[in-house]
Amino acid sequence: MHKNTLLIAAVLAAIPFGSSASELPSGLTWISNMDEPLFASEEAKFGGTLRTHMSSFPQTLRSVGPDSNSGLRHYFMDGTPKLAARHPNTGNWIPQLAEAWAYGDDNQTVYFKLNPKAKWSDGENVDADDYLFMLTYNRSKDIVAPWYNDFFTNKIEDVSKIDDYTIAIKSATKMSQEELMIQINLPSNGLQPRPEHFFANPKKDENGDGIEDNFVRKFNFKAEPTTWAYYMSNVKKGKSVTFKHVGEDWWGYSNRYYKNRYNVEKVRLTVIRDSDIARKHFEKGDLDVFGLVLPSLWHEKADSKPYRQGYIQKFWGYNQTAQALVVFG
Repeated sequence: MHKNTLLIAAVLAAIPFGSSASELPSGLTWISNMDEPLFASEEAKFGGTLRTHMSSFPQTLRSVGPDSNSGLRHYFMDGTPKLAARHPNTGNWIPQLAEAWAYGDDNQTVYFKLNPKAKWSDGENVDADDYLFMLTYNRSKDIVAPWYNDFFTNKIEDVSKIDDYTIAIKSATKMSQEELMIQINLPSNGLQPRPEHFFANPKKDENGDGIEDNFVRKFNFKAEPTTWAYYMSNVKKGKSVTFKHVGEDWWGYSNRYYKNRYNVEKVRLTVIRDSDIARKHFEKGDLDVFGLVLPSLWHEKADSKPYRQGYIQKFWGYNQTAQALVVFG
């Protein structure tokens, strides 16, 4: 065999692609939890624009890599659908991108049946190949994201395809069923499909890892397709970004737990660099919401005439959203 052929074969063998053509074990118990109580208001109406602000314009529209941990991260990653999520009241796992899941006997593997109605915001179907590509994407050095490289190499052993809409995700370590679901569905870890049709370009992938070598630069200000109800529809650099609802035919509304949610048609974030100036815009009615996160704001600055006369309503709420645990050694 020619020396160059041997070299190519060695490189391909080292590429960390997800597995394909796996078989589904017999005797799995599938869980869907489709009978949990609904939690969104029946009075919610669709339409309108939610006007809010951000303190600076993001340095990138990428969801991973340099400068990606910006104020827009929620719209790109944390708030987008996972395979499953906790019910906000009962705490049980309920479907999002998956219709059902089952636990393997090895205490490492969870099997998921994907919702065949799920689509990217550009109209392409979400399928098992997008999860295989997710593993390639997050292990690639070209995304310049060491945390994701480490997590998807040392915490996630493999993602395998059973068929077009069934996958298996294997943890690198044994865990309880609850721990496995938390690791797989934690909002911040990025274990969600990646649109292969959007990112993959073998012609510009000289190092053979499935991702373009100039990934960071090429996708710095390209809004990628999303599975969420909102996609980035308008960008005015340095000034504002606008997210638009996919529409009332969004695939998510086939899931009963998404009923009456995401009813705002647009979300516009305007750059206002000074918090006090942003509060003044809010009090004049130019913004719809403003966070009173400091005691001085809640008790002192939010005690003016518009508040006392009821034109502005203050709300103090609580949640028990799962948070990532970061340990520094």
